[in-house]
Amino acid sequence: MVISLLRLLMYLLLLAVAYFAETTASFRDDKCVHALEEKTFEPSQPYSYNRVLDIGFREKRFRRVRVIALSEGVEPDDVVNNPCVLRMFLAKLVRRLGEKGAAVIVIDRWFPARSCPERDAGTEDLISALKNSTVPIVLGLHTVGVAPNANTKSCLQASPRLVFGEAESSPRVRFGLVRLDSDTRKLPLQWSIYNGKSDDFSPTLALSAAELADHDLGQENRLGFLIKHNVHPYARFVPSATYPAIKFLCGLRVDWKTCSSPGDSEDNDVRGRVVVIGFTGPTADMHHAENSDLPGVVLHANYIEALLDGGFYIPISGVWLFVVWYVVMHLLFWRMKSPELAAGLAFALGLVFWVGAYLVLTVFGLLLTSWLEVSVTTFLLAILVRYVDARGHRGIG
Repeated sequence: MVISLLRLLMYLLLLAVAYFAETTASFRDDKCVHALEEKTFEPSQPYSYNRVLDIGFREKRFRRVRVIALSEGVEPDDVVNNPCVLRMFLAKLVRRLGEKGAAVIVIDRWFPARSCPERDAGTEDLISALKNSTVPIVLGLHTVGVAPNANTKSCLQASPRLVFGEAESSPRVRFGLVRLDSDTRKLPLQWSIYNGKSDDFSPTLALSAAELADHDLGQENRLGFLIKHNVHPYARFVPSATYPAIKFLCGLRVDWKTCSSPGDSEDNDVRGRVVVIGFTGPTADMHHAENSDLPGVVLHANYIEALLDGGFYIPISGVWLFVVWYVVMHLLFWRMKSPELAAGLAFALGLVFWVGAYLVLTVFGLLLTSWLEVSVTTFLLAILVRYVDARGHRGIG
């Protein structure tokens, strides 16, 4: 009776693993509930694949990306609280980054159409900085849900934004959607956007920036597959240090409107790197990631780094692997007279499967989505229950 109950529980766990794997993979993110979710959630299996990837000797750090942070209490109050002054500050920051040799400038910020009055000095200064920049720049785009009566299959439409005039005709100025996936483990590449007449896929901030930083990125077969099938891959997470914008621009004790020399810290080296600018601290949009809350600018920086470093992984279902192993395990216990030997071989075979899954992840970039902690527990429970069952039958015999 006890064995039968345990076996039933084991089968229920197996079904739970299969369901969890399929729903976690979310191979196609085409449901409005995912696209319209403004707040990210804490995944039940947060970053188990990321911990596996940490095995080895390669240091985890940002290699191609730098984060320059705008934070309340560090930046001047008028920069943080006044959107028109912020535009003037960003214009000066864009020019300074160009002087320092940044490869790409990414502004994790969207600019509403009517936040500032007409002929605002800050807005005109920003447009001028964008127009004359010698460095490629990516600006953020905001999205909202489509109207209920709209004739579209898309869930999103772009919010009204500031028109940057002649700057938009420059090939060095691009736009990218700032919307994240509700599951922060996933790297959003594009979203389907309704433009009032038809549906079009628009790239995200991360994809636009990565394509500007690496012109050969589009030749990457894995990335091409993901874009073609509208799949959001899993991304490797790397902790990021942020650098205060005002300190980079002028130093902390100098008036940013009149300063003419950059900060003297060695930490502000941005030459040849993608520089992501965004808010941190209390004013930032915070999201669940890596067992903590992180600002959106840090997540965007992670996604850009993942694209440039190849640290993204295609989710595929590993349920078939579990089922094959489960059938083989039963054959072992059925054919072998010694339950102990059968249990040992089953455990060894399971270990081989997991090593294979690790190699598939690290070599081919394919993430078997059912090889998480819960499936490991089920593996061990299955062996235990089958062993106890076999011992019981041997004892009766």
